[in-house]
Amino acid sequence: MEKLLALEHISKIYKSKTVLNDINLTLKRGKIYGLIGKKGAGKTSLIRLFAGLINPSSGKITKNPEIKPSFIIERAAIFPEKSVFENMAIRCILHNTPFSRIEPMLKTVGITDSNRKPVKNLPQDISQRLGLALAMLSNPDFLVIDGKSDTLFPIIKQFHDDTGAAVLFTCDSLPGNIADEFFFIHEGRLVAQITKAALDKRVRKAVRMSVSNPDAALQILRVKLNIEADVEDGYLVAPLVTSEEKIKQILNENAVRIYNMEHFHNTYEDYFQSIIRGDSNGQ
Repeated sequence: MEKLLALEHISKIYKSKTVLNDINLTLKRGKIYGLIGKKGAGKTSLIRLFAGLINPSSGKITKNPEIKPSFIIERAAIFPEKSVFENMAIRCILHNTPFSRIEPMLKTVGITDSNRKPVKNLPQDISQRLGLALAMLSNPDFLVIDGKSDTLFPIIKQFHDDTGAAVLFTCDSLPGNIADEFFFIHEGRLVAQITKAALDKRVRKAVRMSVSNPDAALQILRVKLNIEADVEDGYLVAPLVTSEEKIKQILNENAVRIYNMEHFHNTYEDYFQSIIRGDSNGQ
């Protein structure tokens, strides 16, 4: 998959404060990325660096010269005295985009009856939707949204699905499994990276079992019940996608003894906090 940009050992120092510390990451076309970290972790500084608004103090940035990016950094560039339509028209002129894209894009983000009113008189939700419409108007192949975007994620996801654009969004906490890959930043460092598939295994309702033959039990659950179980540290771990009694029954029928069972339920917030504490490396 083609690279969009790559950061190698990037650091950024403002006066005597290090806000980005030895950052290494690669972004590729067609993926959705989440950049997750608490307020002040360094998310916006990293996005500003992507956009070329700041330069690194050290390290190397490699950008694909063919990409057409669009950025919302902290908040969208909106003229509050002008109407929704006028804001869209200005963006069309700046980016040489046909005016014919305005109405369909406003419909896409759910603005249908406010496009002649000054933006300052509209609810915050409409302003957020306008900001997203402005960012998507030129049909970018790399959409970067820094700031509150979780309520607009269905629109962002649809834009990705329709266009194949890469997307990167930031959040102060892990909002759910809504990206292909997540990067976690804490105190200026990238402390973990995890894919959607790996996150699915860490955030789940599951049962951990001590059994007589974990490897045999694993195959039984996969073949007989179509359960994607795993063997972890000698224990059989199965997501509770079917009833516990059914799991017990099928193992007993196949001569696998169960010595002990315990349940666990890890949430997205649990996982995020474990990353911040350093309990997990995110792999």
